Amino acid sequence: MAPFTHSRLRDLAVRCIELQRVEERDVAAMARAVAEGGFITRGEAEDLMRIERDVALTCDGWRDFFVVTLVAHLVWECRPVGRVAPADVVWLAGQLDQPRPGAAAALGEFMVELVREACDSADALVELAFAENRAPRARAPREDISARAA
Repeated sequence: MAPFTHSRLRDLAVRCIELQRVEERDVAAMARAVAEGGFITRGEAEDLMRIERDVALTCDGWRDFFVVTLVAHLVWECRPVGRVAPADVVWLAGQLDQPRPGAAAALGEFMVELVREACDSADALVELAFAENRAPRARAPREDISARAA
């Protein structure tokens, strides 16, 4: 696994990966960190992708936060605004090709929302979305850990 780069989310990402769970308080802390900057960096997007790929148990709030934050990053925070640039599609393909020891349950929904939100979806992006949703990978069952976290 590539080393983490500096990000506002790094400590939270490392903690979630080490504990193998994302709790509601983690999602709230990540949302606050993102709100402080108004956008996320590519390194922070990679941190979120690592959490999604590597963590076995996620709370209910994680899926929405993950999908909304990454769609906003790729469609509205990167240039060209409103589209997913070819270089970003290549980056995304690399992220999706990484090993997934965790549940990775939100990746399919993320890809569908990404295609929906982009004003013009390149064929390569649509193909990635189809591939992600066509043949579901073996996924660990999602468990609502918010009750246990209290």
